[in-house]
Amino acid sequence: MKHCTPFIFVLGILTCVACSNSTGQTQKQISFDSVTNDSAISSSVSNKFSIDSVIFADSIYIGRNDNRDSVWAHVDINCSYPYTDNPNWQMAKKNILYWICDIFDDSTHYYWNNCAQLVSKYGRKELNRIKEEFSELCIEDTCMILNNYLEHNIDCKLLFENDSLITFGVGVYVFMDGAHGSYLYEGKTFNKNTGHVYNFDLLSKYDKNTLNNYMLKGLLEYFGSEDELSSLSDISDIHNIPLPSASLYVTEKGINFIYQQYEIACYAAGMPSFVIPLK
Repeated sequence: MKHCTPFIFVLGILTCVACSNSTGQTQKQISFDSVTNDSAISSSVSNKFSIDSVIFADSIYIGRNDNRDSVWAHVDINCSYPYTDNPNWQMAKKNILYWICDIFDDSTHYYWNNCAQLVSKYGRKELNRIKEEFSELCIEDTCMILNNYLEHNIDCKLLFENDSLITFGVGVYVFMDGAHGSYLYEGKTFNKNTGHVYNFDLLSKYDKNTLNNYMLKGLLEYFGSEDELSSLSDISDIHNIPLPSASLYVTEKGINFIYQQYEIACYAAGMPSFVIPLK
């Protein structure tokens, strides 16, 4: 069964956004670690998934810009993935690997059991795509590329695990020339015993008003004040705050919410995020 989220669709258009952005705003500092710093592996876990990882890092020459500097494209991928012989966890393992396949454009899940080949194929394909797209901007002595590097980074890693749940997160950074790059982040929580993929059903025990109050509290803590929330975000009704497009996910401190760049706020506001209790 395929588990596809809006994140996967947004990843497909992220390159266009990264290339077209030209704002001069100063953004709140973002890194993959900073949006997951509440995450931890529970010390009380009696039985854990085994985790392996695959790394892809390579560059490709594009041409020379008008300053005669060499222009290179870089693709860096670090992907952690689970494996286990526990017969009770096979559905969870498969669903996690299917989700990882979706991240790397394998919608048929052909490489679900071969992450090394999946990541390598995606990395090569992305390098060739960047070269083909941007080589058209470098013709003879004219080159419209402003910078001397283009960058696409993906970091997929284990965020949290306890006896019944396991959470992975993926962060994506793309810089395709222009004023600045763009980030995406999503976490995904799986039930280790049933394979169930959690999302907004994590909120099933919250009534609408209680949930909105928690969300408002979280956003006020992120922005620092109601004035900052009003001036930097697009939220017009604090009594009806929209849910994020990306999946909710569980870590040590509770249910994590994260809004993507521009989703509810300007670029300078970064990626608003907060945690509410898991009931």
